[in-house]
Amino acid sequence: MGYEGDKFTWSNRQFERNFIRERLDRILATNSWRIEFSATVAKHLEDTGSDHRPLLLSSGMEERREKRRFRFQESWCENEEVINLIKRSWKVDIQGSLMYKLVGKLKHCRHKIVEWQRTSSSNSQTNIHHLKDQLV
Repeated sequence: MGYEGDKFTWSNRQFERNFIRERLDRILATNSWRIEFSATVAKHLEDTGSDHRPLLLSSGMEERREKRRFRFQESWCENEEVINLIKRSWKVDIQGSLMYKLVGKLKHCRHKIVEWQRTSSSNSQTNIHHLKDQLV
């Protein structure tokens, strides 16, 4: 199976004369599988700090969906329900480095706020539609 990206998947992480790079990691597939999934592409991803590059098998059939950007609304700071939700969400136990914990807690808070926003009567979009209906 072919690939996209850098030819080499492994490096000994040495410098100058001792530097060695090889293509050690591969993705294998049978002919019948390759026929069935002909749009599949093997990708050698960017170096992440390991001596091996990560490999990604992309089916080529992924659904391209625009992800909506999360934006925190200043008005939520005045909502006691949101403040308590954030306090509870921030208490989640996440293992890892300080930066990993911070990012994990922010993601967890975002997820909980998005859930709240979908079910809350204070959803701005819902209120706007309701007020427009009243004007008509």
